[in-house]
Amino acid sequence: PIQENTRRVLLSGRGFTPEASDGCPDCNLQVFFGGVESAAPLFLNELNISAEVPPCAAAGPVEVRVVTAIGIGLLEGGFTCFSPVTLETLAPASGSTEGGTSVTVTGQGFTSTMIVLVGGRQVVGLAINAEGTSATFLTPPAASPGRVDVVGVDTFGRSALELAFTYESPLALSGVAPNVVDDNGAVVELSGSGFDGMSPSTVTIGGLPAAQDNLISDARLRVVVPSGLAGAQDIIVTRGAATVTLADALVVRPA
Repeated sequence: PIQENTRRVLLSGRGFTPEASDGCPDCNLQVFFGGVESAAPLFLNELNISAEVPPCAAAGPVEVRVVTAIGIGLLEGGFTCFSPVTLETLAPASGSTEGGTSVTVTGQGFTSTMIVLVGGRQVVGLAINAEGTSATFLTPPAASPGRVDVVGVDTFGRSALELAFTYESPLALSGVAPNVVDDNGAVVELSGSGFDGMSPSTVTIGGLPAAQDNLISDARLRVVVPSGLAGAQDIIVTRGAATVTLADALVVRPA
């Protein structure tokens, strides 16, 4: 395999001879995988030898060549080197529990047979670049907000980015209380969902920034009404690329 963990394989044939020793100085036993010599071939008998597979230069089938004192044996494409799937980075690292967030992972050994799981659920629309170093997909929906593992699985193993992706409640804005205030720095409470996300929510009232007073929960957020407003005002909450609006939701009485 390309990765560092070696494996020992059994080679079967005819006419194998032992490696050179004091008892047999003219003996010879060498084993090559794709031109790379095995460091520890082991003569078992004339029909079988064992050899450790060295790291390969590239993924794919390689020839296996055995050199002994009496000749050379060649097996074309006798061993297949592989590059095990390895996940390294992920972006973005958060998205809605509704699913459908476009995510890109980078790493090594990506193939068309690879499966990617987010929170234990298979992703949608997995697309892998020609080099096998980048993959893009849409996240599946999740039952609840929270951090989950992102896992790549292929024929040869698995690689995980533990707790690498955070599901957030979808951003929603359903109400404000009180809905009538004086222009004196009043604090109002917004109700909805998705306020407690990895990307902080920003709020504007009447087009002016409203400072956060207290994030009570994912569904409750208190903000300070900016000064200088009068009449019915729109409230807009933004988190990342998501924006929700409550039109004419707050009436501000001039001072």
